[in-house]
Amino acid sequence: MSDLHLGKDPSRLARIDECVRRGETLDERWPGGLHLYIEQPQPVLYVHRETPDDDVTASLLGGQTSVLIGRAAERGTPIDGMLHDLCSTVLSGLVDRFGCALLVELWTAAEDDDETACDLRLVAPQRGAPDRTMEVLERSLARSRLNHQPWRLALRVADSVAPPGQAPLGSADPSMDPSSDASTKMWTLGLAVRPHWRGPDGETRYLKTLRDMRRGLGQALKEAGYEFALHHARVGAPHYHALGRGLATERALEADRAICEIGECYSLLLDVTPVNVSAAYAAFAASHASRAPEFHYRPLAMDPAALKRRLYGINIDPVEDPALHDLLSDKRQEIDREITLLDDRCDSRFLADSLGLFGGVDPELHRLALAVLEQLPPETGDPSPTRTRETFCERAEAEIDWLRAQDPTLLCRVERRRDTTGVWVSEGNVLVGPDVVMSEDRIEALVQHEVGTHVVTRHNGSSQPLHQLKTGMAGYEETQEGMAVLAEYLVGGLSRERLRSLAARVVAVEALIDRAEFVDVVRLLSREHGLSLGGAFTIAMRVFRGGGLTKDAVYLRGLARVLDVLACGTELSDLLVGKISLGAWPIVEELRWRGIVVPPRVQPRYLGDPEARMRLDRIAQGLSVRQIAEELA
Repeated sequence: MSDLHLGKDPSRLARIDECVRRGETLDERWPGGLHLYIEQPQPVLYVHRETPDDDVTASLLGGQTSVLIGRAAERGTPIDGMLHDLCSTVLSGLVDRFGCALLVELWTAAEDDDETACDLRLVAPQRGAPDRTMEVLERSLARSRLNHQPWRLALRVADSVAPPGQAPLGSADPSMDPSSDASTKMWTLGLAVRPHWRGPDGETRYLKTLRDMRRGLGQALKEAGYEFALHHARVGAPHYHALGRGLATERALEADRAICEIGECYSLLLDVTPVNVSAAYAAFAASHASRAPEFHYRPLAMDPAALKRRLYGINIDPVEDPALHDLLSDKRQEIDREITLLDDRCDSRFLADSLGLFGGVDPELHRLALAVLEQLPPETGDPSPTRTRETFCERAEAEIDWLRAQDPTLLCRVERRRDTTGVWVSEGNVLVGPDVVMSEDRIEALVQHEVGTHVVTRHNGSSQPLHQLKTGMAGYEETQEGMAVLAEYLVGGLSRERLRSLAARVVAVEALIDRAEFVDVVRLLSREHGLSLGGAFTIAMRVFRGGGLTKDAVYLRGLARVLDVLACGTELSDLLVGKISLGAWPIVEELRWRGIVVPPRVQPRYLGDPEARMRLDRIAQGLSVRQIAEELA
């Protein structure tokens, strides 16, 4: 084993030292399990020395950009010397580049340790401890949860910052005289973590607990490392996420593609939308709105059980990056629920599936919907001139050409379909049913809803490394539809009847959840809220399709939440990077800082319109849905 000692390979050490000083990426491996990974050098090096019975603790460092993983060994052995040589070389290079360096070593607390009652013990040197860095670490962990409880931390001041039985690594020796110049360049901190992921038998693995620890500790280490870099080193990073990994691992990208491919094996809305809407309405009207219609659906072109087997054959556990793991896990769970929803189409279980997927109507949303309907009584004047679907199709095709001038790679077409109703986007294409008739002043609004939002975000998402930003993150529908309705408002095409219709959808979903029948919902909308029979039927059809679909509540709810986010300072253009979910917005922002999520390639036309910019300025000042209703009234 003596040939493993890095001292026997000074040229490799010299090359590593030069790469660290120049700020280059390193991914070096040696026999014996030694692994050095530096994506972007920062003044903090995270180290873990594995033991034969612990192959898990190193994964807690999966989201950091400068990591050294070695093997715990007896002092004086070749492996021990190799690890010390490499650590000293890296730290020396970091000091040369940044003016100082912090060594953070992570190890597993022994099972018989008296202090294993705490979740994490900070081990600091008696002199020269990075106090502010430890404070930030503690504050960050206090905001996260471990098994639904706050992390329990303890502090130990020690002569030697190293795992039990091991020598301190590198030159970061805590016994160094703090008055010397070297002590201001080398800092050290130890973290002894309790192995909550390990069952009493030593073999069982609590993977969810491990993921929670990886997420909480990973976030805390990034914030603490940023504090150290900001106050001790020559680093000008604008945000602590900017010091995070900027490369998505191949494992994560492969899992993302595989999960999204399964989601593209079906079209949920197409599969739950009736194919006989016109005939069903004719029969309903002929019965004087007294008999619920019978809806017919296209056959499912997929095997739900086979898709689920494929879905859970995708192993995401090796993805150690907490942010990417969360996105993959949430998307897989959503696709699982969508497949279940389709499998239960026209079954009594369908409504419960829909509630789990799209949510229901909370009291605040219901009050908002009723307030909008009260503020906006039905229009009684002469209706605007109407246009057929061909007028809309031509305008949509012109808008697609305008977007394609920004990016010639944009793939989208307008499909004139006979087997669908209304207008919507599926797999990046605009589908237009044969029954589409709209007022002239609604054409631009609908174009910006479908093309300016749904087509734009799908295309921008296609340029992202994560495929789900193209097909849609988990829970993206609410954000997408909220942004699309906002686009209607920004171009001055959100009419009174349109906003009334969105509010009526919420009222209809609430009635559905309360077990109202189809006929009852039509009567509620037409008699109490002034909708026409055709309008009330269309909303009831949308809500009762498949067995009870609660998705239509997301339009008004999404609009309200998008307005709230924009009022807090977020730019609308930032939301156009793909089909994102506001529920995962903190993760999207993190990935933006890390450079994994890139800026949008195309922007909708209305962002350059002065009147739209004036409306956005009002939104930034806190414009609400009720205020928009007052404006339309």
